[in-house]
Amino acid sequence: YCKTTIREMDMLGVTPDRFTLEIAMHVREGAEALAAGFSKLQMAPSAASDDAERARKAERSAEKAYRRALAALFQGEDFINMFKRREIYRHLSNAADRAASASFALNDIVVKMV
Repeated sequence: YCKTTIREMDMLGVTPDRFTLEIAMHVREGAEALAAGFSKLQMAPSAASDDAERARKAERSAEKAYRRALAALFQGEDFINMFKRREIYRHLSNAADRAASASFALNDIVVKMV
């Protein structure tokens, strides 16, 4: 989703705004937590569950930012920009959702290993 988001931003001529940056920051937090968690599986699998939880929290934060972004976006009359930005926000939200799904998988692995 992240690569697609960048391609579509370029194609649609959409520059990052504060909501895009905020949601992307949460997606990054989730990805970093997952990377940390999966790297701990071999040496300290029980410690990886904390990283899975951090990834889920990042997804929830991204979702809250997404809802705030939509509320702010649909004020005004620039409908073309609204639809372009909504598409970008949705891609980022979907990326956060995928990170949450991966965090559930990480947690399942931890449960089976411990």
